[in-house]
Amino acid sequence: MAISPASTATSVDMPTEPATLEEALTALHAERARYSALADELKACKRRNVAAIAEMEAEEEAISNRLSKRLAQLQSEKAALALEVEAEEEAISNRLGKRLAQVQAEKVALQNTLEQESEFVATRLHRQLQAVAAEKA
Repeated sequence: MAISPASTATSVDMPTEPATLEEALTALHAERARYSALADELKACKRRNVAAIAEMEAEEEAISNRLSKRLAQLQSEKAALALEVEAEEEAISNRLGKRLAQVQAEKVALQNTLEQESEFVATRLHRQLQAVAAEKA
């Protein structure tokens, strides 16, 4: 019982065995053309892959540069704000210091006035007491 070559082929891609040398050469040329086309397609895929990787790296670099610039800008803004806050704190401190000095000066003036008025009242009461004592005597 002989098995024919066509019945043993299980793959669609597998051509049947050529019957003649001419068919074998034709099949060989077809396979070489197919191989060449696949090799060209592989090269094109590799080129596209390299181009895509280069594009992604360039995009990554651009994003990194933008983020670095933004970080530098934010750090600069932070430093400027810190200087503004420091200047404002200094101004507030100066105003409060001046106000404190003013309040202390007012306190001293009020204490002096109180002391003078107390002395005046004490002196007047002392005179009045002497006058009353002199009348009784």
